[in-house]
Amino acid sequence: MRLKIEDVIRRFGSRDAGKPDWDSLYHGLENNVAEYFVRVRDLVCKTIPANVCPPTDCAVVLKWFPTYIMADTDPVYTKEDFARPDACTRAKNEKAFPAWKDALETFARNPKVATLQLGREELSRQFSNFHRFDPAGTEFDCSIPRPPCPFASYAAGHTDVQWDSAACWRNPDGCLGDALKLIGLSEPKGGAGTQLMESEIKARKEQGKIASKSCSTDPLGTFKVVQNNDVQLTSTGGGHEKAQEPGDIFNAFDPRFEKDMQSSNILQAQPSPEPDPEPRWMPMKEYSSVTPQLSAADSPFKNL
Repeated sequence: MRLKIEDVIRRFGSRDAGKPDWDSLYHGLENNVAEYFVRVRDLVCKTIPANVCPPTDCAVVLKWFPTYIMADTDPVYTKEDFARPDACTRAKNEKAFPAWKDALETFARNPKVATLQLGREELSRQFSNFHRFDPAGTEFDCSIPRPPCPFASYAAGHTDVQWDSAACWRNPDGCLGDALKLIGLSEPKGGAGTQLMESEIKARKEQGKIASKSCSTDPLGTFKVVQNNDVQLTSTGGGHEKAQEPGDIFNAFDPRFEKDMQSSNILQAQPSPEPDPEPRWMPMKEYSSVTPQLSAADSPFKNL
């Protein structure tokens, strides 16, 4: 976090701002991640000249992934993985889930924090991680049932706005506009941001970084990562012939979590009909991105 703060200040801050007051992030801070993020916002924004960003418009956006609280959200690759879920992964996620709940509830209680969930249909999310991050030779079976993740399901009921990433790519103006409204900014400010989003997709296409095929084009297919940053279809029949009890990352219907799941509005995202563009501005390698957005200290945007 410190390196990221320094990078932002170096790029946008005033040269006369001096060294950041790092003690201000921690002095008297209780175990409250929302308050920590508000302090990060205050530290950064006081270094930004008014002609670059007026103080009332200054906000920061941070990503909040399950992995930040030690959850394990790696993909399920093959029918063998599906049939024998890892007991260690299940145990880790059962321990991590209360921390996930606590963080989201802390964000909700803070009037200077708003949250936007950028979710994704689970099969598309896992295929994206497989295509982008796994070494050549790794295989991925599209036919395996992949139920919604409990972390994403809980976040859908405990965030201010929810967007499906495929819908966000189709309507970047609306997606970014909703995010800006959360912190009291107007939609026209999103013009440059929308252009950046669209340019990222175009650049990935030109660089050959978008999979030529995916589970959207071959829903029963098995794919293998190849050396040229693409995937190869190795089977069209599906390795998983009959749906069984899902090997989830933990038992979402454990009595300790059943009430939480019932009270959440599960994000119903649909698979994209086209191979996913996967732009860099869309955070990957997780079940769901929850994005806390922090307003100016004198403008509690929850009441706007």
